[in-house]
Amino acid sequence: MINSIKQWLLKSHKNNTSIVRHENSVTEKIINNTKNDLLINKQKITLISQELFQAQLTRLKANLSNKSNFVLDLQKNWYNKKISESVEWNKERLFFLYKEKKELESKLEVLTGKVWINRIKRWFIWFISLVCIISIICILAMGLLTAFYLSPLVLLCIFIYYIYKKSKY
Repeated sequence: MINSIKQWLLKSHKNNTSIVRHENSVTEKIINNTKNDLLINKQKITLISQELFQAQLTRLKANLSNKSNFVLDLQKNWYNKKISESVEWNKERLFFLYKEKKELESKLEVLTGKVWINRIKRWFIWFISLVCIISIICILAMGLLTAFYLSPLVLLCIFIYYIYKKSKY
């Protein structure tokens, strides 16, 4: 009896905060597959972001070239058209990959049972951000009102200084 109590006290207790109970054998495979899909998705997002950056850089280089004649202008217009198509296509792919990433992350949250913990974290971050934005707006408004209230005093000081300088000469 005492040995079993010692073993119970000494063994590590996992904090089971999940709402959904899952069986280890089946869901571990699904969780691993989802993690792998998420990793592949993140790699695709990185690759497409780099391609998008390169396309934007190429567009900038094409627009900054100062040579101008009829053939080069046609070539520049053709490049700009193709680069714009490439940029739009990459933006579209990036949008869908981010959407797929969000779906995979939410699926992983459900499978691991961390839905509410992450949701509360997101709410907390939104709340803190909102409080910071409101505080910044209030501080700026108070500074503006202070400047308006002190403007007559500042104008009076400038006027007195102007009169003093004028009377001195």
